Amino acid sequence: MKRRILFIFHVSYIGGGSWCLLRMVRALDRESFTPVVILKANGPLVEALHEEGVEVHIEPAIQVVPYNQSLMSFRSLLQYIQAFVSIRRVAYWIRRTNADIVQLNTMLMYPYLLAARRTGKPGVLAAQEHWPSDQRQLQFRLVRHFARRYASAIVAINQTTSNILRLWDKTTVVNLIDFEGRDEHVDLQNDYDLDPSRHKIFLFLGGIQPIKGTLEIVETFLEAHLGDEVKLLFVGGILPRYNLVKGTLRKLLRILGRPTYSDRIYRLMLKHPDKVIPMPVTAQVRSLVEQSYAMVTFATKPHDLLPLIEASLLGKPSIAVDTPEAREYTDNGAGAILVPMHDRRALRAAFERLAADPELAAALGQRGQAHVRDIFDKERNVSLLEGVYRAMVLITS
Repeated sequence: MKRRILFIFHVSYIGGGSWCLLRMVRALDRESFTPVVILKANGPLVEALHEEGVEVHIEPAIQVVPYNQSLMSFRSLLQYIQAFVSIRRVAYWIRRTNADIVQLNTMLMYPYLLAARRTGKPGVLAAQEHWPSDQRQLQFRLVRHFARRYASAIVAINQTTSNILRLWDKTTVVNLIDFEGRDEHVDLQNDYDLDPSRHKIFLFLGGIQPIKGTLEIVETFLEAHLGDEVKLLFVGGILPRYNLVKGTLRKLLRILGRPTYSDRIYRLMLKHPDKVIPMPVTAQVRSLVEQSYAMVTFATKPHDLLPLIEASLLGKPSIAVDTPEAREYTDNGAGAILVPMHDRRALRAAFERLAADPELAAALGQRGQAHVRDIFDKERNVSLLEGVYRAMVLITS
């Protein structure tokens, strides 16, 4: 008898968490399991799931609890209230979809473990977030309490996250990453005047987000002593169109000498169009990585490093912040140049060192690829994931 797995997620755009959900859905043995997904809103993810033959429902009441922000703020308290109030709606969907297993696709939905418990269904918590051990400890204790008491199983994105939760008896580490649906060719030479055989292209996939260190990367890259052949390909760096109100406010802030975060980045790009090459967000990551010289990330807060993993899987070196996740993925720095968080001097040195030494770049790429090949072996990780779901079937039986 087929078992129905209800996946619950709070975003509908295509990003790291969305790809994680898509990979899990694609990996399911459809002869044994039927996936059903509930999202907070319509978006590109809905179409992607429909293409996989997945039933999708929209529930606007879905809410996540705060992450990396103070509990003592109106916004945080409101999010907690909304999350707990919406438990009843989630329980309604569990019953309506006849779910046998409930999976929350982010640790920040942990209140919904109560909905699974109240409906008598096993709840699986997908732990995709790194929670720094020295920050937001009250919130983290709530996460861990709910996971320990109400989660039937935890699927951790890496060993670092598993170690932070310290609930090893119910945690399985599943490293499921591939390029399915993201492997169409992007013609950098014709579309962006970038020749991979002539240019050393540093690839940044983070868009305009302070948590990704976008401004720091652009400024440091331009400050570094790099040859004319070295370029920064900035995915997600296209100037958006603003309505009259937003455009006027941004212009006023510039006049007052207080440009917004994104305006500071755009001004740098407009001033150096030959060095920083912006392009729209794209899912076709494989082609970009293969044509690049190296990947660069510079997170301002610890979180999962999908671009670093993707670069290593394809044999490309990376510059990344030195975090427990980065060490896990790079064999303690053997497959990348790791720099201290917020240390722009070290970031600049890494740009200059890597750009000047192709042999080092090649060696880092090879060592990184050798390390992650087994960690992200698809057959092994699919087997681990299905093992979790089959254990949940035993609970329902």
